[in-house]
Amino acid sequence: MPGVKSYGFHEGSRSEYLAQYAFASWGTAVVVPQQEDHGLDLHCTLMQQVGGRLLAKWPYTVQVKSEMKPVMFEGKEAVRWVIEHPLPLFLCIVNKASARISVYHTLARFYAWSLGQWPDRLSMIPDPATPGQEGRCTQWPGSYDLSLDQPILDFSVNEMLDEDFWQNARQVFEHWVEVENDNLTRVRTRLLACRIPHRYKTNDTWVGGWATVSAGYPNEEQFDQTTAGLKESVAWVGEQLLRKGDLDGAAKAALLHRHLFPEEHGGLFHRVQVELNGRLGKQNYVYAGVDHLAEVVQKALEGNAKGSG
Repeated sequence: MPGVKSYGFHEGSRSEYLAQYAFASWGTAVVVPQQEDHGLDLHCTLMQQVGGRLLAKWPYTVQVKSEMKPVMFEGKEAVRWVIEHPLPLFLCIVNKASARISVYHTLARFYAWSLGQWPDRLSMIPDPATPGQEGRCTQWPGSYDLSLDQPILDFSVNEMLDEDFWQNARQVFEHWVEVENDNLTRVRTRLLACRIPHRYKTNDTWVGGWATVSAGYPNEEQFDQTTAGLKESVAWVGEQLLRKGDLDGAAKAALLHRHLFPEEHGGLFHRVQVELNGRLGKQNYVYAGVDHLAEVVQKALEGNAKGSG
């Protein structure tokens, strides 16, 4: 009916507007239209001041909720989507009655990634902000109901008007964007590990130690995916070590590359192979030098094994 809207139709949007107001003070914050919404409410960019200009430096995304409830992902594809989401992702819970905003990390998704076996269901559970209580990053509870613990930021709209408080809040948020991006690099390179702080404080950059969580026994496919990402990097490192005059280091890189990728030919390692062949007097084929070194290592290990037996 023209001129009529359902009562309370703006209730869901009000939380997004308050969240947008907060994040827009640090850069851009665009609300995703309802018809385009696929689980994310804000697409944002954290800006950095460079001289008299602001540089768009760190893109990130935000899911906004108005209730302190677990965020659920049902089905393997939904779990895969949140784990592999390519940008930092934060959960923002808005209490409209008190005009208070709590922002949570989502490191639980990286914890799930690091375990190597993705479930049919993933739940990320925020705890209500408790002033003075330290947060603890994800611990294995025996299921994929993973806690987000304390918020990384908790503030009222009035506190946003305090310049010192808000400048500190921006520094805290930038710190957590870096933590997210650090773990996203592991996901992109298929490295089944995540780096998370043992403890942290709301509205503070303080971290009480770091932990690296990693799958103890990846399957063959996972192992191959991770090592495939090393191929170019190891070759590049070996070439650069040779350029620095470190043939010993280049040879060790060549041994690893030859072991992991025996079918690989040419590429950046060609100069290293030529140098090793010349130094060792092995000229009958390109990989003669590095294969000779591999044989020496194998014989030494076998000899030590027999001696210890």
